[in-house]
Order: sequence, then C-alpha cells, then structure tokens
Amino acid sequence: MSSICWQFVTKPAFVNRFCDDSGRFSPLLAVLVALAALPQLVIQLKIGRQRFGLAFTLSADERRLFYYGHLLTSPYPAKEVRLFGLANYFLDQWRQLCATVHQAQRRQELRELRWSLFLELLATLVSTATFVVVVVQAFAGRLSLGDVTLYTNAVRGIQGALMGLVSAVSTLHEHTLFFATYEQVLALPSPVAAPAPARPVPPLRQGIELRHVSFRYSQAHPWVLQDVNLLIPAGQCLALVGLNGAGKTTLVKLLTRLYDPTAGQILWDGVDMREFDPEELRGRMGTVFQDFGRYAFRRRKTLLWARCSLRPMRPVFTGPRKRRVFTHCWPGCPKATRRCSAGSLAKMGMGWNCPGGSGKR
Repeated sequence: MSSICWQFVTKPAFVNRFCDDSGRFSPLLAVLVALAALPQLVIQLKIGRQRFGLAFTLSADERRLFYYGHLLTSPYPAKEVRLFGLANYFLDQWRQLCATVHQAQRRQELRELRWSLFLELLATLVSTATFVVVVVQAFAGRLSLGDVTLYTNAVRGIQGALMGLVSAVSTLHEHTLFFATYEQVLALPSPVAAPAPARPVPPLRQGIELRHVSFRYSQAHPWVLQDVNLLIPAGQCLALVGLNGAGKTTLVKLLTRLYDPTAGQILWDGVDMREFDPEELRGRMGTVFQDFGRYAFRRRKTLLWARCSLRPMRPVFTGPRKRRVFTHCWPGCPKATRRCSAGSLAKMGMGWNCPGGSGKR
C-alpha cells in the first residue's frame, strides 16, 4: 500500500512537468504520450475485474480441493479411507478439480499475456512516433542534437511514470473489489449479541430454566426446538435422551450461548442469559461435544485451554493431584507417558492416539 501511495505522490508531478516542457515545441507529442496511457488504464482495470471474478468463481472448487487433500493426508479419516477403499476415488476427484482450477487460471494468464503484448506493442509505437516527431523537429532546426537525446529519454521516463501510475490505480481498484467482499462478510449479523453493559455471571445456585424455548437456524430452516420447558437444577446430573435430530446438541449450543433462542428465554438463576457476556458465561461451564477436537499439543495445555481466556495459562496441577488427573484422563496410554514428569509435557499424537473416551475426559 505504501508503494501505491508513493506512485500517486511522485508520478503526477513528473507527468505534469513533462507535458509543460514538451508542449512548448510540440503539443502533439504531449497529447500522444498522455492518450497512450488510457488504453493501459482501461485494460488493467478490466484485468483486475477478471481476476476478482475468477477468484470468486473458483473459491468453491478451491475449498473442495483443499478438503480432498485433507481427506487424503489427515490421520482422522484414514480408517474409513482405507476400510472403504476411498483413496483412489478421492485422488481422482482431487486431480479433476486440480485440472479444472489450473485450466481456468491458465486461460486467465493467457488473456493477460495477450493484453500485455498489446500494451507493449502500443508503448513501442508511441516511442517510435515520438522519436520521429523529435527527429523531424531537429531537422527543421528547432531542436539541437542534445535536445533530441533529452526528449527521447524524457519520453521513456514519462512512459514508465504513466505505467507506474496506471499500475497503482488498477491495483488499488482490484484490492477494493476484494475488500468490498470482506466488508460484506463483516457486515453479517452475529448469531449472539453481547449486551452493553453486561451483567456479571454469578456462580450457579438454583439452576438453569428454559421457558417456552423455540429455535431454528434461519428462516429457511425448519424448527429444531419448539416450546421447550425444562429445569436443570444446580448440583444435579441430568441426562437428555432422544432420537437423532431431536435437538439435544442444539440445546447444548443454546445453553452455552453459541446461539440465542428464536423464541422464549433461558434463565440462569432467574436471569435471562442474554444479559450476560457470552465469553464470561462460557467460562462458567465445561462443555464437551460428541465431535470434540483433538489437538496435537502438550496435554497440560489441552487441560488449561478451558480457562485460558480467563487467566494466564499456568500449571494448576502439582504433585499427587497432577498424577491422579493425568492417570484419570488418559488411562489407555502407556504408563511411561503417564508419569508426572512426562505425562503433562508429552505431545498428543506423538506415536499413539488416545482412545475416544479418554480424549473426552
């Protein structure tokens, strides 16, 4: 961006000085050089729009391309890939998408190459025409031999200055197109609004109550929950049992304020959860989803992540308590890796995988 601003600062002054000097002996020369920059500007702006359109068109294919690469290289889907013999299918799909994306990019590069050749030819014609004008003026006795050299070099310099200015304008235009899309993404409404000011979240004393809660993810989607009334007493264990798609996971997302109810209220000791800051509310909860993430970091960090947003990450388990915690969380791991000195510092995924239940713990 700084180089673009520098082009806008320096190049117009240089162009203005050349037009003043060249206009004294040949206004045609100044007009010719100035008009030659217009096709360059139009073509560069067109190329920028084509690049933006191509990036927008190929975005879905490039995401699928990345996803197929993830399926072929990630260890988590490796069992199904090998069990069902999907490697060749995924590889064929990846190759087809690669060919599609590269072919579209190659066509765009060839178009840009043809336009670049046209612009180079135009610049050569302008240089030749200006040289002829200067030589004619010299034969007419209006310019000396030194003036011929001076104005010939000046034409080359002004062409470079105009090309730099055109490049800066076209680059800024192309960046503006991408930034406009970025602004549209930022303008999307948040599913959860943080109140200002937010009420502090007290420790749960009575319980969490759902009153006539209904929810759907958007107006185009069906209702996931409808008129749900539920009381979750503090300090008690409650199990939600239901068929697939009944809304159990969605209910947990509402309790943790990943979403707000479409209708109804969720009360924390009688206070609507919408009055709390979502981050502070989540800090009062411990949540593990069925599709939990597995991270290749030290085990101590994975335990502390649940509270790392509320206080600096530091050791909270020492001595015998530390051994009990890691023995409980990873009972299926080798004993050597559960020792106090190595258990908390050992990296997940280094030569072994924790069982699913141990990973949830």
